[in-house]
Amino acid sequence: MLTPPADNGQDILALAVGINIPLFRKRIASGVAEAQAHRRSSQRDLDDVLEELRFLLRRSLVRLDSLGERTSLYTDTLIPQAGESLASAEAAYTTNRLGILDLLDAERVLFQLRLTHQRLVADSWIALADVEFAFGEPFPRGGPTR
Repeated sequence: MLTPPADNGQDILALAVGINIPLFRKRIASGVAEAQAHRRSSQRDLDDVLEELRFLLRRSLVRLDSLGERTSLYTDTLIPQAGESLASAEAAYTTNRLGILDLLDAERVLFQLRLTHQRLVADSWIALADVEFAFGEPFPRGGPTR
C-alpha cells in the first residue's frame, strides 16, 4: 500500500479568473426595451383613464351645480307661486268667478312643477353619484338637500 506524502494538499495555491462574455446582451437589451415600451403603454393607458375621470368629475360638478340652482328656483319661486295660484283659483271657484277647468288647470300646473322638482332632485343624486365615482369615495358635502 502506498502512503501519501506528508502535508499532502496543504501547500496548494489556487488562482481563479472570471470573464463575462456578453453572449446574450442583445436578448437582454431587447427584453429591457420591451419592458420600457410596455411601461410607456401602461402609463398612457393610466393617463387616459385619469383624463376621463377628470372630465367626468368636471362635467358632474357643473351638472350638480346647475341642478342645484334649478332645484332652488323650483323650491323657492315656482312651486310657491303655483300654490298661490291654485289657492286663488280655489277661492275664485268657490265664489263662482272661475270654472272647474281653470281650477283643474291650476292644480295640473302645480302637480307638474312638483314632479319636475322631484326629477331635478333625482338627477342631482345621479350627478352626485358620478362625482363620487370619479373621486372613488363619498363626496365630502352632504349631497343635494334642496
